[in-house]
Order: sequence, then structure tokens, then C-alpha cells
Amino acid sequence: MPVSEFSRDRDRLAAAVQEAGAVAKRFFRGPLKHWTKGEGDSPVTEADIASNDILRKRLVETGDGWLSEESENDPTRLAARRVWVVDPIDGTRAFIAGREDWSVSVALVVDAARWQLRCLRRSPMSCFYRRCPGGRRATAWRYGPAWASAWRAPRRRAEADAGSFHT
Repeated sequence: MPVSEFSRDRDRLAAAVQEAGAVAKRFFRGPLKHWTKGEGDSPVTEADIASNDILRKRLVETGDGWLSEESENDPTRLAARRVWVVDPIDGTRAFIAGREDWSVSVALVVDAARWQLRCLRRSPMSCFYRRCPGGRRATAWRYGPAWASAWRAPRRRAEADAGSFHT
């Protein structure tokens, strides 16, 4: 991926995930419509749908594929060069229960290879994790760059908090 495309996608991803997280947070611990999807017992909420809609609107460009837990499967993604992989609220059961162990998770996969960008917003704490290929450039910040500086030393803890966000 060219550097200019990478930088543009990185910035768009960061903004979209922050916006989706802020919308989900407005539903958190408030009146919330929820139901089960499909034939299983997988819960979904109106916050999942709102977050999913924002992410799709902000991220998908012509030719991009989309794979999300809260969208119909679109097999055209299999032929797309770029595919956004999304869980608009990772931890829906925790979200419904009012627990704080949920997040907005998004990755961009290019040329069916390893992910190129990943982004996780842990809510309601407003912690934000962004990962780039190679694993050495993880950044974490809260309310802007000043917080990132404070977290450079315990980076391993920030990465551990990102949980399954690792490859």
C-alpha cells in the first residue's frame, strides 16, 4: 500500500472509530433496544447498528469490501482488493449488561494479505489503540497526543488491553 494511501486510510480509520465509539457510548447504560440475530443466541443492539452504519459510511470507498458482524454477508468482498473487517461493538453482552469490557474494532485487509491497519476504541474509557503492520508502532492515546506520551513506557500493558487485537 503506498504511503499516501496508508496515511489517508489510517487517519480516516481513526476518525471513524472514534465517532462510532462516541455514538455507542451515548447508548451505554441507558435505555437500549436489543434482540438476538439469526438462529443462535448472538445479541445485537441498536448501538451495534448505529456504530456499524457510521463505520460503513465513513470507511467504504468504491471497490472496497465489507465484512461486519452486523451487516448481511456480501460475497463481492471476496474479489475486493481492500476489505474492512468490523465488529462495531465487540462485547455486545458486556455492553448490554453495563460492563465496561467492550470496544469498537476495525481492521483493513489489503490484497488478501495480512491486515494493513487495525484500530480499537475501548469504551467507555475512551482509550484508543491503533496498530500498523510490524507490531512495533503501536500507539495508544486518550483524549489526544499528551496521553500517548504518558503511555509510552507501559506500552506492553496497553497492547495487552487490546486483547485479541493481535495477530
